[in-house]
Amino acid sequence: MFSQAPQHCLNLWKQTFSRLRSKGLVCCCGMLLMLFFTACGGTAGNNKFVEGNGGVQGYVYSAEGQIATNVDVYVVGQVNTRMTTGSDGRFILQDIPAGQRELILTNHKGLAARIKVWIVRDYITEMAASQTIMLPAGSLSGQVVAPPRLNNKGIPLYISQTRFETTTYSDGGSFRFANLPAGCHKLYVTAPLFDSYTRETVCIKPGENRVLDLPIQIRPTKACKTHSECPSATLCHEYHCVPEGDGKTKLLTSNISFSNIKPQSTASRSVEVLKNVGVGPLLIESIELRGGTEIFSLDEKILPTLPHKMKIGESLVVRLSFHAEFATEHRATLRIRTNDAENPELEISILGTIKAYDSDCLAFSNKSTKSNGSSRQLSVSVDVYNRCGQPVAIGTPRSNKKPPQGSNPPQNTKCADRWGDFSIPTCIAPPSSAAVSVKPYEQRTLTWDLETYGYGPLQGTLEVPYTERRKDGTDKEQSINIAIERYIEAKNLEVSPRSVHFGTIAPGSRQSAWLGIQFKGPTTLDALQTSFTNNNSLFKTTEVRWARNSAQSSVHYIELEYNALLQLNTSSSTLVLQGLPALEGLPYHVPVNGAVATPQTPVLKTHLNLGHSEWCQAPEEVVTLMNPGDTPVTVQSISIQSIQKDDFVFKHKGFPFTLPPRSTVELGSIQWIRPPSNLVTKALGVLEVEVRQKHISTKLVAQLKGKMGISRTDTYYQPSTSSVNLLLFMDLKSEGNTSITNGLLGLYRKMHQQQLDFTIHNIDEGTTPITSNAINGEQELLLWLQRSTQTSHLGIKRLSDKRKQLLLPDTNSTTIALVLSEYLDFSPYTVTSYLPKDPQSETSRNFSIFAAIPRSSCKDMKQALRYLDAVVETGGVAMDLCQPSTSNWQLWFAQLEQLILQQRKRFPLRKLPNAQSIRVRVDGTELEADQPNNQWRYDPSTNQVILTGTQLYPGKKIEITYFTSCQ
Repeated sequence: MFSQAPQHCLNLWKQTFSRLRSKGLVCCCGMLLMLFFTACGGTAGNNKFVEGNGGVQGYVYSAEGQIATNVDVYVVGQVNTRMTTGSDGRFILQDIPAGQRELILTNHKGLAARIKVWIVRDYITEMAASQTIMLPAGSLSGQVVAPPRLNNKGIPLYISQTRFETTTYSDGGSFRFANLPAGCHKLYVTAPLFDSYTRETVCIKPGENRVLDLPIQIRPTKACKTHSECPSATLCHEYHCVPEGDGKTKLLTSNISFSNIKPQSTASRSVEVLKNVGVGPLLIESIELRGGTEIFSLDEKILPTLPHKMKIGESLVVRLSFHAEFATEHRATLRIRTNDAENPELEISILGTIKAYDSDCLAFSNKSTKSNGSSRQLSVSVDVYNRCGQPVAIGTPRSNKKPPQGSNPPQNTKCADRWGDFSIPTCIAPPSSAAVSVKPYEQRTLTWDLETYGYGPLQGTLEVPYTERRKDGTDKEQSINIAIERYIEAKNLEVSPRSVHFGTIAPGSRQSAWLGIQFKGPTTLDALQTSFTNNNSLFKTTEVRWARNSAQSSVHYIELEYNALLQLNTSSSTLVLQGLPALEGLPYHVPVNGAVATPQTPVLKTHLNLGHSEWCQAPEEVVTLMNPGDTPVTVQSISIQSIQKDDFVFKHKGFPFTLPPRSTVELGSIQWIRPPSNLVTKALGVLEVEVRQKHISTKLVAQLKGKMGISRTDTYYQPSTSSVNLLLFMDLKSEGNTSITNGLLGLYRKMHQQQLDFTIHNIDEGTTPITSNAINGEQELLLWLQRSTQTSHLGIKRLSDKRKQLLLPDTNSTTIALVLSEYLDFSPYTVTSYLPKDPQSETSRNFSIFAAIPRSSCKDMKQALRYLDAVVETGGVAMDLCQPSTSNWQLWFAQLEQLILQQRKRFPLRKLPNAQSIRVRVDGTELEADQPNNQWRYDPSTNQVILTGTQLYPGKKIEITYFTSCQ
């Protein structure tokens, strides 16, 4: 409780307030406090205003003067100092630093207020009714733009020192703050790998739905490799300079166990318990043991001196000792406090188990299972000590359960009836399985040989009976169970994942999953048969797909399906694969399970398609997790399984971390790393996310799929030309006409020298074509070049119409379109509307487009790509006018002359190739590259294949085959 002011000061306070109120004056609480302290001998600079803590209390009213209930009240800058009003509308907040503060009041009825108040040391300020009136809340909307991101969705925004926070909810970066009180707020935007943005003042009126006029631009941080490359007050984190902030804990283990420690002994373990994954130092404030201190202890020698500042990326290692005395379990808790605001206190469970003797006479220890030369042959051993003065008979191991349905012992084996409750048929091979007798006070190792008749995860229990003689002379039948868990691997075969988990899916829905099988060397699955144990009809296999087959290996994928019924929570079975090559006719077992979701179950996207047949570098896919329930969800672990190791790379945030109720969070980004291969490549994998909700762990699964790389063949024909049609479309500024004029006049003269029959058409309306017989052809061409049509928006249509008019029956005619434009093309025509319908036909194969890509392409590549596609598909040549030069125009016209004069030896490729994969054929005969006859070479600077030693006669067919480059 705060001490109260003298009584005469309180009376003065009441009198002053009463007079002001009786005169209808509304006075702020700060002014009344000033009068109050002046009358009491204080001043505005009194230490009570700037030192210590005080409080505030009052009633909250609506605009109509009614008591407001269920109002959340908290202090700006001290958001955890808060309470919710009850039915009387009253609130009281304490432990607030002295000085002028602000309160935020909100409720679910769309009312809010932001109120200033003076806090006095050791005093609870009573607020006037006129101050705590709530008004209609407003909102703030806008857009955040971060150009380098794949999209602008999920960027966090905050109102400074308040509980108001949101994220952008669309790819365009749109955001909205709701229920904002009237007043001026400071807006913050913070995104990983981007500079933080602060807008100093955003003012909202009561009930105003304000929209920011301009989008908020955030810039990417500077790229770096070391801290020294970053400016002051920043550091290098994930290869970008980011503002130095606080440390953040990543718990590396949630429990530490000491299992089966012998009595009267001590065991010690060094454990890496947490790591600093933040962007600043992490302060370790305390490390302590709670409970069990008489049997557990911390090694003080390796503990840091507290408080301890952990550097970024540094881990904390503790060394624990367990002092075993009597047979029982012991538990304790390791508690670590840090300055991580989100996880200030971490707890790690500690369990120590002291093993007891297994019987009155026998003590069993060191139970183990190991391979015995063959992957299917195992040996199980156990150390036995007889503490009694009489022998103990140990019998033949047996099964303590009935065999599971559908897994009978194999025929023609030595198993007979003696095999355990194993997931794979397993028998105990004589003679080591015979009964033995352990002499008094003898210690010996007993071993039994097992042989499995199948492959995959092996789990089961071996029951070993023995007989002890009681003191009364009667025999006591007992047994020991030896748990066995091994993976029976097959040579030259790898299966991934080793168990298929469909995750938790919606009731009544179906889910598919992939099982990958990889062999050494090429193979087929023609004899494969699949079945499920327990006659489980919820699971089935739908198809087998070949993915990759080479001299070194082959990969096959089996697609499975899970049909989740409404009334089931979990389902499990085993997929039995019969007929796999190189398994001696034995089956392969794969555990399969799935679960049915509830409305509270977190949601993970079940299928992620990464990559595309036309892409060489797969983009990163953002993986999000949604918590639709009313309770928090903790992400415990994230893992990826794939048949090809390191196929998928997942950059994720540290875990464990918690999702609040009804929230969505980005787990990270995943990318398929395509191997540098010339083959069409596929990859499949599984992303598993284990979450915990209300002390129940759930596994969420996303199927991963990728496909990239494609074989291409570009086909060209050497023109068999008796005549040439040139379609001229020019839309250029005057400064570009000199090079064009020289080039076209030079081409005109060379066609005359070669005595070609040619016609030049101007696609502009109202012009007469220029022919090879025209007397004043050069003068007419010069007149054409001196005018600019400036009709680019009609260029594609006119070009298409003119080309269709010139598709004459004469197949020896070559038609070439010359597109010279600096302006945008807004015609509705697509590339396919003006390309030949069948590029391989006799009537259209001798059609090419030579285009100067518009200067506007520097700003709008979409328009330029329409011309570029046409050029590539017709074997023409393009030039970029963004950087025009005389040499570029000379090269452009030189290649045009080669095509017209039947001397063409340069062939541009439509995609960027893997240079090692290029193959060139002329009329079906393959040419050699860079050999003594030097028939062709590849020029990477222009992405062209150049014929250097081969004479191409008119009508020859050139085929260039290659794989797209993914280096």
